[in-house]
Amino acid sequence: MTTSAQRFTVQHLIAAVALASTATAVFLSKLDGLAVRLSPAIRQACAQWWPLLLILAGGILWLIHAKAHKTTRHATTTMAVMTETRGGTA
Repeated sequence: MTTSAQRFTVQHLIAAVALASTATAVFLSKLDGLAVRLSPAIRQACAQWWPLLLILAGGILWLIHAKAHKTTRHATTTMAVMTETRGGTA
């Protein structure tokens, strides 16, 4: 969107706010429809335990990211070792 020499202008900020508010409105309308279909017990549990659910979701995403990074790093290391043992360059 911008280079390192450019700054965000007022138009960029207005566009970002408009996009965020539109997405929020759409998401909330979908969320209202889902909340109506859920049982009252599930709604109450989510309302009471949302901080813990948010922390757990973040932890799960963090573990998935760490595992993917570890697998990628392992594959890169394996490729480098194979290249060095053959004496060639990739």
